[in-house]
Amino acid sequence: MKTRNILAFLLLLVAGVQTAAAQGFRVYKSDGTVAQFSFRTDSIVFYDGIGSDVDFGPFTPVNQCIVGTWYKTKSETITFNEDGTTNYLAGATYEFLPYQGTLIINNAEGKLTKLLRVPKVTKDYIVLSEWGGETFAFLTAEQPGQLVTGITINPATLNLQLNETTAITATVLPADADNKEVEWSSSDEAVAVVGDFFGTITVMAKGYGTCTITATAKDGSGVKGECQVTIAQLVTGITISPATLTLEPGKTQTLKATIQPSDATNKAVTWTSSNTSVATVSTSGKVTAKAVGTSTITATAKDGSGVKGTCKVTVKETGINGHAFVEIGGLKWATMNVGATTVAGSYETCFGDYFAWSEIQPRYITITRTAADAANFTWKDGFSSGFSNDNNPPYSDDILDSSHDAATVNWGGTWRMPTSEEFKALADACSSNSSYTPTPDNMIFSITAGGIYWLSSTQTIEPAYTGVAGILFVSKADISKRVFFPASGLIDNTNLRDGGTGRYLSSTINTNSRRNPWYLSFNSKYVKPEDNYWYRWDGYTIRPVSD
Repeated sequence: MKTRNILAFLLLLVAGVQTAAAQGFRVYKSDGTVAQFSFRTDSIVFYDGIGSDVDFGPFTPVNQCIVGTWYKTKSETITFNEDGTTNYLAGATYEFLPYQGTLIINNAEGKLTKLLRVPKVTKDYIVLSEWGGETFAFLTAEQPGQLVTGITINPATLNLQLNETTAITATVLPADADNKEVEWSSSDEAVAVVGDFFGTITVMAKGYGTCTITATAKDGSGVKGECQVTIAQLVTGITISPATLTLEPGKTQTLKATIQPSDATNKAVTWTSSNTSVATVSTSGKVTAKAVGTSTITATAKDGSGVKGTCKVTVKETGINGHAFVEIGGLKWATMNVGATTVAGSYETCFGDYFAWSEIQPRYITITRTAADAANFTWKDGFSSGFSNDNNPPYSDDILDSSHDAATVNWGGTWRMPTSEEFKALADACSSNSSYTPTPDNMIFSITAGGIYWLSSTQTIEPAYTGVAGILFVSKADISKRVFFPASGLIDNTNLRDGGTGRYLSSTINTNSRRNPWYLSFNSKYVKPEDNYWYRWDGYTIRPVSD
C-alpha cells in the first residue's frame, strides 16, 4: 500500500508541477488541498498523507524555505507569509518558484510588478537581485549590525621604485561599523603585492607598471577602497651631445639628450638656458645663438629624479685671424677694440689699448685702471710725458699705410683702422636721423628696430652689454646685427680722461690741419662719426674693420 501511495503521489506531483510553477509556493493534491512541505538543506519533504520517511529531491538552487521575516536593516524588515502575502509592497502578494529560483511580486491589483531572482537562500539569509542585474538586497534572519559604508586608503596614490616598500592604511566608515575588517588585494601582483609583511599592511614594488591595491570590507557590504600604484624606472643619467657647442650669432643646432637607462619609464626632459641673451633653447632642444658670450644648456628629467645633463654653448663670430666681427653696411666691424679681451663687462677688459695716430704700439708698458676715467701707467723709455706733443708722431700722409696701421699690425689679416667715411657709413646704416642722436636705454623696454642706442653701465635691456656705458649700433637691415663701442675715453699726456665719452681713431688725417686726425666721438647726448678731429699724439682706442 505504501508503494502504491508513493506512485500515486509521484503522478500527482508530475501533473501538479505546472500548477506549482504557476502558483509559486504551493503544491496541490488531486483533491485540491495543498500538500504541506518544508525545505531542508538539499531536499523537499512532504508530510500530508505521506510518511515522513519518504524524501524527494534534491531541488536546487533553493535550499531553504523563504517564508519568514527577514531583516534588511536594523529598522526595516521584509516578511513573506505562508498565505502568499508580503509587505514588500503595500497590499502585494508573492509567488515563489523554488524550481526556478524566482520570486514574483504582484501589486494589490494582482498585476506583476517585480520579477526577482533568488540566487541563494539559507536558514540565515536570502539574496535578491534583478534579473540580469546587480544584487540589490541582502536579507538576514537576525537583526543586522552597522555595515561599512566607505573605505579610504591612505595614500590614495603611490609612486614607488623597484623593490621599494611602504606602509598603507585603510580608514573604515562609519566609525561604529560592527565589522571593520578588510581584505587586501592587488590587481597585478607582478607589479605590486600587498599584505602584512612587517607587522603593518605594506605594499611592495615587484615590477614596472601600474596596478590597483584594493581593500574590501569583510562584512558583506561590498564596499571597497582603492589606491593606484605606479612603479617607474627613474632616469639615472642624461648625456647631451654634443657636450660643447660653438655657434655664430643667428645660427642654430639641435642637441640630443640620451637617457639612461634605456628602459626609463618617463624619458621626457625640460630644456633651459642659463643665459637667454646669449643662446635660447626650444622644447625640442634646438639652440639658437643670440649674441657673443657663453651659456649652459640643461636638460632636466621630468620624472622627478632631478637628473640633469648639460652642454656648454659658446657664441662667437668665426672672425678674421681669430677676431669676431659683425657685418653692417657692407663692412665687417670687429666686436672688440684692439687690446681688449671682452665686448663689455668691465672697463679693465673691454676698453683695450690706446694709440697715437700712426703709432702701432701704446706708449706705456702697463696700464692699471682705477676707474672708468682714471689709470696708472708704467711708461716706455722716452715717453715719460705720456701722450704729448713732445712725442709727435712723424707720419703725415692723408691715409695711413698698413705699416703704420695699429689694427693691421696688431691683428693681421685684412684688419685695418676705419676711415672717417666708414664711421659715417656705420651710423647711416643704423640711424634714421641725420643728427645721429642716440636713444637712451631708459626710454625703451627692448630693442625692436635699428638705431643708435646709449647704454648705461647699469642697463638691463641688453644683458650682453652690461657693466660699462657705451653706444650700441643696431643695423636697420637686420637688428640681430649689432656692435657695441664702450665709452673708453682719451689719454691726454699722462691722464686718462673724458669718462663716459668715446674717442675712436680713424685712419684719415684732417688735410686742413695735418696734426689732427678725424675720429668717432660720442656720449649719451650725441654721436659724431666724421666731423671731429683732435691732436694726433693723444691716445685713442681703435675699432678695426675689414672689407
